Amino acid sequence: MTGHPLAKRRSIAAKDLEDAPFVMYSADGGKYFHDRITALLNAAGVRVNFMQFMDQTHTIVALVRAGTGIAIVPASARELCFDDVVFRPVWTPDAYADMDLAWSEDPRSAAVENFRIFAINHFAEVARRR
Repeated sequence: MTGHPLAKRRSIAAKDLEDAPFVMYSADGGKYFHDRITALLNAAGVRVNFMQFMDQTHTIVALVRAGTGIAIVPASARELCFDDVVFRPVWTPDAYADMDLAWSEDPRSAAVENFRIFAINHFAEVARRR
């Protein structure tokens, strides 16, 4: 929501979420993000007011747009192009997720090989900036 007080900030600390109405990933359908966000909030000693639990990121962002609460979502959610939703980074050492790149050792197309090289270089640069 563009009128939310946190929307004016460039970044958000986990402690800024204390007592906020919160839309969260469900423990079943959204288990990975649910567990990561729960761990982040617990590590920061932050309690939020859970309003709704959902499985899908686009549904969570739609509920944020409707004014149900705020949410922590992957940075890629910015690409969903919801009007009137502000995305800000959450700054805490635990706000990152480890990811692995997987590929087959069978012969691959030039496009797959180019993407693999791009991904390795891109994420190496991201890791250096952290």
